[in-house]
Amino acid sequence: MKRLLAVLSILGICSTSYALEFQPIGARQLGMGGVGVASTIDATAQYYNPAIFGFYGKEGKETLEKKRFGINAQIGAGIRLNNDLGETIDELAKIDYDALSNIASSSSNLTRNDFENAVKLLSYLTKIRDKGGALTLNGNAAVASRIKRFGIGIYGLVEASGKPNLDLVNVGFTNSTNSTTVKNAIVNATDDGSGSSSITSTAQNYFGSSTISTLQSALQSAGFTSDQAIDIINTAASQLSSSGIPSTYVSDAINLVSDSVNASVNGNTIDKNQSSIDVIGIGLLEVPITYGHPVNDTLAFGVNLKLIKGRVYEEKITIFNNNSSDIVDRIKDKYEESNNFAVDLGAIYMPNNWIKIGAVAKYLNSPKFDRPNGGDYKVKPQGRLGIAVNPFETLTIAADADVTKNETAVDGYKSQNIGVGLEWDVLKFLALRAGVYRNIAESDIGNMYTAGLGLNLYLIRADLGVAISGKKSSYDDKDYPNEARLQANISIEF
Repeated sequence: MKRLLAVLSILGICSTSYALEFQPIGARQLGMGGVGVASTIDATAQYYNPAIFGFYGKEGKETLEKKRFGINAQIGAGIRLNNDLGETIDELAKIDYDALSNIASSSSNLTRNDFENAVKLLSYLTKIRDKGGALTLNGNAAVASRIKRFGIGIYGLVEASGKPNLDLVNVGFTNSTNSTTVKNAIVNATDDGSGSSSITSTAQNYFGSSTISTLQSALQSAGFTSDQAIDIINTAASQLSSSGIPSTYVSDAINLVSDSVNASVNGNTIDKNQSSIDVIGIGLLEVPITYGHPVNDTLAFGVNLKLIKGRVYEEKITIFNNNSSDIVDRIKDKYEESNNFAVDLGAIYMPNNWIKIGAVAKYLNSPKFDRPNGGDYKVKPQGRLGIAVNPFETLTIAADADVTKNETAVDGYKSQNIGVGLEWDVLKFLALRAGVYRNIAESDIGNMYTAGLGLNLYLIRADLGVAISGKKSSYDDKDYPNEARLQANISIEF
C-alpha cells in the first residue's frame, strides 16, 4: 500500500500543470466565495475581468478612481478528492498485497484469509471503477502590475490529476494452468465442511435473493457445484457484511472470482495486475498584456493578449509496481512543451458608485498544447458573469456564476461554479470576508465555505483566504474535507 500512497503523493511534483477550470485565485476573491468579475479592485483584474482596468484612475468612480498604480504578488494551492476516493484509498491500505502476490505465485495454496483479502481487493477495484474517483491538485503563483488602464503580469496556473485505470483481467488467484486445481484452491478456502450447504441468513440479508441467484448461476457456469457456489457466497458475506463495503461491490467481486479461474489458467494472475494511476497535468505560464477602455462614464471594455508556454505531463504509474523508486523521475521527464497565445475579453457596467455588473470570456481562441503521448490538449473558452454591490462605503456584496461547463484535469469531470460573498472593512485597515461557492456541474464536493481577512497598512495590503468543503471523506480513521484551498498575497496600491 505504501507504493499506492507514493504514487498519489508524487502528484504534488506536477507543479507546472494546467488551468481548465476557472480557479478562484487571489486571497480577497477566494475569501469572498471565489468571486471577482465585478468586485476585483487590484491588478488581479487581469485574471477576472480586464475591463475593470478601464475605470482605474477615472474620476467619479469612488472605489476605483484612486487606483493609479499597483503591484500584486500571490500564491495559492488546492486539493480535491473526487467521489470518496480518500475512503477507498483508506480501505485499500488495509489489504496485504504481499500476501496476494505470494498467493498468485503458488499453484494451489489459498487460505480463508487469503480469499477475504482477494475479494476485498476486487470489491474496492470495482467500487473505484463505478464511482470514478480521482485526486486533483491545483495552484497558482503570480506577479501582476498596472499603471492606470494598462497592465502586465506573469501567471503560473496549475492543475494535475491522478485517476485510477483499473485492470480487471489479471485477477487470477493462483498460477496453476489447470482449472480443476484453481477451483479446488478456492473451494478449500471457502468450504464450510458440512457437505451440504444452504444460504445463511447473513448472506440472505446482505445480498438479497435476486443477487444470490445471479451469483450462483455465474459461479456454476465457471464450473463450481451448487454447494461450492453457496459456500463461496456465504464466506464472502460472513467476512465482508460488517466491513462497510456495499454488497453491490462484493457481488461484483464474486463475479470476478468466477473470472479468476480462467484468468489463472491463462496466466493472468493478480501479481501481474496492471491497475494504474493515470497522471496528467499541464502547466500554463502566461504573460498577459492588458488594456481597459472606458466607452463612457458607465461602460468599459478590456482585453488581455496572453503569451503562453504550456508544459503537458502524462504518465501511467502501475499501482502494484515493485520498482517505484523512479516514479518521480519518470513523471518529471515525461512532458512536452509548446508555445501559444490566448485572448480574453471583458466588459464592466457601472451605472453608479454602488453597483457594478461584469462579464468575461477567456481563452477565446482555444489554444492548443502538445501532449507527450501524441495529439494536443485544447484549453476551451471560459465564460463568467458577476455583480458587485456597495450599499455602504465599508461593505461589498458580490456574486459570480460560470456560464460555461469547464473541463478539468479529470476526464469527464466538469466545473461550473456559482458563488456569493461579502467584505466588511472594519475601521478602514481590517477587512473581514466570508462566502460560499458550489460546483453545480457535479455533486461530490457540495458547498465550499470560504473566509478571509485583509490588512491595509497604508500603501501595503496583505490578504489571506481559505476555502473548505462541507462534505468530508474518511482516511486513516479521520475525517477530512473533500476539497480545500488556500490563497495568500501582498500588494502595493496607490
